[in-house]
Amino acid sequence: GYGRAIASIRTGDGIVTNPDGTTEITNAGIGAMFLPSGLAYFNASVPGVPQYSPLIFTVEVGLYVEDTDYDNDGIPSLLEDLDGDGDLTNDNTDREQERATGSLALANHVDPDDDQDGTPTRDEIIIDDQGNITFPDGDGDGIPDYLDRDNS
Repeated sequence: GYGRAIASIRTGDGIVTNPDGTTEITNAGIGAMFLPSGLAYFNASVPGVPQYSPLIFTVEVGLYVEDTDYDNDGIPSLLEDLDGDGDLTNDNTDREQERATGSLALANHVDPDDDQDGTPTRDEIIIDDQGNITFPDGDGDGIPDYLDRDNS
């Protein structure tokens, strides 16, 4: 709910400096979300939030930074939405390996080693001088090296 609502709110145009030295984002989108507490907190009890109460969020969205890379692995986080559903948190190509080794299970957009092969994702891709990203497939199996555990 919350993530999908945020994605539909307009981002601001730019930053302006006011005469008093403060800054603000122009034309930022403002939205309100009404979520049932059970949906917002997945039926967990939260101190101070009565059961079955509506939660009201007011949000002002700032600037959108194109090609944001949350884990600094060289791949813009939006490109790590492998199934294209707009939810970055459900794309974890190395979940089984992380669980087997007792590692923290991280979705690809916050995981610096997307295939848990010990080689950082940044070292398994090629970024040219213009910022174009190439995803090599060293063993030709159709899986790019950065997602292919058996090709480190």
